Amino acid sequence: MKAYDVLLIDEDKSFTETVRTELQKAGIGAASANCKGEAFYCLEKKHQDGENFYLVVMDMHCKFITPDEVKSVINSLGGVMPHLLFSTSADKMLQKNIGGDAFKPKLLLERMLKILINHPSIAGKIDRSCC
Repeated sequence: MKAYDVLLIDEDKSFTETVRTELQKAGIGAASANCKGEAFYCLEKKHQDGENFYLVVMDMHCKFITPDEVKSVINSLGGVMPHLLFSTSADKMLQKNIGGDAFKPKLLLERMLKILINHPSIAGKIDRSCC
């Protein structure tokens, strides 16, 4: 059973596909967008289906779309979707302040799954064996 849907936005297709696959193993629906058109399509399609993404996860250094553009589309659709910005190639200052491994993709995925697993409304719907 699918718990919730997450939209992954990043220009690195192999990264989004890897994260999407791992989320799906945990029973979390995941869509990926690797260009502006795909991102808009995913958001609009979800809205047309009468649903929203539970979470929009976006590369904070994304070259094809800005967080404000994503927010604008979500607002125009009347939806409320929390955003999580991440970086797989963190700025030197962030790396220095938080630690060099803080933004590696595997750690990002582990942290996302941990948060979702511990959320009371999702906890019973996620397959914990994959985490």
